[in-house]
Amino acid sequence: YLLLRSEVPWADEILTDIKKMQLCSGEASAPLQIQGLLYRIWLVLYEQVFRHQTPRGQPEASSLKLHNLRNMIRYIKNNYREKLTLEDIAKVGFLSKSGCLALFKRYLNETPINFLIDYRLKISTQLLRSTGSSVTEIAYLVGFSNASYFTECFRKLYDCTPLEYRKAHAVPDLSRRPAR
Repeated sequence: YLLLRSEVPWADEILTDIKKMQLCSGEASAPLQIQGLLYRIWLVLYEQVFRHQTPRGQPEASSLKLHNLRNMIRYIKNNYREKLTLEDIAKVGFLSKSGCLALFKRYLNETPINFLIDYRLKISTQLLRSTGSSVTEIAYLVGFSNASYFTECFRKLYDCTPLEYRKAHAVPDLSRRPAR
């Protein structure tokens, strides 16, 4: 969406044209007037908003970087169970490893591998709360190659072990409640 503020001259022009559309709605020539006003609005939008794109319609570098970052994040979220390397993630963003690191640092203030680990741990908390799977099984399910490293990372992020987390956050089994 685009927020139009009347104190911005070009936005005020659009708001005025929208009011004109509403006022002419009862007239016989309304469809033609509204169409003309819509063309004016599109012209103003194009001149004020879309002018920030290059002549071929390609987004500027910052938009492209954000697009690449979104693709890398999507890749991590879709493939977190697999063994992922910095190189794998960078390839998805069409970047070098250093370019990938710089992009994650700039926009997320962390490395791609730390983002991956944090995402795996987030998924593991859901599994700890909702399943009876062992900590080792959960570690493998979310992409860790061994349970001790999983536990070490978990403790750093959540300040408790996975078992302590499970005890504190487990969803109670409602099927075991006594009948009234």
